[in-house]
Amino acid sequence: MSSLFAGLLGSAAFMPHGYCLLWQPELLGLHAVSDLFIALAYFSIPATLVILARRRPEKEFVWIFTLFAAFIMLCGLTHVMGLATLWWPVYTAQGLVKLLTAIVSIATAIAIWKALPHLAALPSQEELRLVNAELQRRVEENARINAELVAVRDSLEEKVHERTRELEIANARIARSEDYFRRSYRRTPAIAFIARQDGEIIEVTDNWVLAMGYSRDEAIGMNINDLLTEESRATAQSMPWEVMFRDNDGLVSGIELSYRRRDDTVMEGDVAVIREVDTATDETIYLVLIVDVTERNRAQRKLEEQALNLMRANESLEQFAYVASHDLQEPLRKIVLYADMLTDGLAQGRTDDVTYAAQVVRDASLRARALVSDLLSYSRASNRKLDLGAYDFAMALGDARSTLSQLIEDSGAVIRLEGPSVTLFADRLLLDQVLLNLLSNSIKYARDKVPPQIDVTVGTRHRRKLCLTFADNGIGFREEYARKIFEPFTRLHGRSQYPGTGIGLAICRAVCDRHGWKISASGRPGEGAVFTIEIPRSSFAIAGETD
Repeated sequence: MSSLFAGLLGSAAFMPHGYCLLWQPELLGLHAVSDLFIALAYFSIPATLVILARRRPEKEFVWIFTLFAAFIMLCGLTHVMGLATLWWPVYTAQGLVKLLTAIVSIATAIAIWKALPHLAALPSQEELRLVNAELQRRVEENARINAELVAVRDSLEEKVHERTRELEIANARIARSEDYFRRSYRRTPAIAFIARQDGEIIEVTDNWVLAMGYSRDEAIGMNINDLLTEESRATAQSMPWEVMFRDNDGLVSGIELSYRRRDDTVMEGDVAVIREVDTATDETIYLVLIVDVTERNRAQRKLEEQALNLMRANESLEQFAYVASHDLQEPLRKIVLYADMLTDGLAQGRTDDVTYAAQVVRDASLRARALVSDLLSYSRASNRKLDLGAYDFAMALGDARSTLSQLIEDSGAVIRLEGPSVTLFADRLLLDQVLLNLLSNSIKYARDKVPPQIDVTVGTRHRRKLCLTFADNGIGFREEYARKIFEPFTRLHGRSQYPGTGIGLAICRAVCDRHGWKISASGRPGEGAVFTIEIPRSSFAIAGETD
């Protein structure tokens, strides 16, 4: 290691190069000055290359500049070492510098050969001039086109501005027309509204607001189907609207639908619907006109009720005339006949005839009195003015059981009630007649040696009707008599077997008809009978439910 450093710093075994020149000042000066200026020139070239590399934007050939700078710097260093060996024998250091210079020179040569295709592809000065000239021409062409585009843009902006002004004027006119139409439509003296195809309300008249009780802001956006009553909604959904619009040129009228007002009252309407297409939005809309026929229908129903009452009164008169001419004649004839027998028996002293005739006259009189009493009950059921009130059905049934308590006890009857608590809106006196007749009828027509069992059930049908069912385990009847048994004085059995006048079920039907209820019966011989009363929604209220 010490010999290496000695060789680098000079060795006494070698002589400086000046000895070879015999230390002649002229030769020493010539070599020294030449090596010095060559080294300075070499050292200045890398600085120039570095400045050139920094000023050029291309970065792909920076490594070539770096190798050239290193190569030239090392070449300059070899001349410095040659200058130094004139006086100092540092030949080892000079050899190492030359070796490093050789390595860098070979690397630079290889790099130049590899970069030769890229360097050859670099454009010449003339090519660059032509390219710059073409670019300048294109720049001028682009400037001309841009100037034309600016002119066209300015022209288009002016036209757009003019068109915008025209559209603003047209829109203002349309807005005024729409506002006039809206104000005119709203002031139309009719109950009307406009809806989209899905039922959403988009406009209503002032009369619609007054009739329905909703404000205009509340109404717009609502769905008309939500305002229909349940029955009318089902009716509307089942109607073949598309077919009706097609067959009637877009107009459908004469439809009766009921709407629920804000206060939950019902408005009955005669509805006409016009289907149109909004030309502005190409949307299908429906113009709906409603004629409020609530009062008309109420008056019509009242007339129909009066006509029905009149018809019932006429039927009652006919039944009374029939009974007076037929059923009452039979006991009266017996009374007259056996009164004569009684007179003859008294006159002739025939005690047996007198006793027998007196008994027949008494039975006939009781029969006539029962017929007259039942006729009066039937007449009251058919013609009595209704005194409606709210009555708990369970309590009314309990009162009927109390009235029939002796009959129930004697027969061993069992009466059971099932179902929710319900309040009936009825005439209490007539309601009691129905319950008494149905319960006593089931007890009277019990099977021999079989205690009567009566199941009274309270139920609903589709939440719109109340069903009161009276099912017993009595003798029953054939189904063909299901209607006939409600006719006055109809009997399926003889009086000797089952007493009565046959008017009890007729009274039940008369009471139900007066209230707007419907009574029906079904039975099977030897198994029992079932009597069902259907009561509309307006005539009952179930505890815990809201409609």
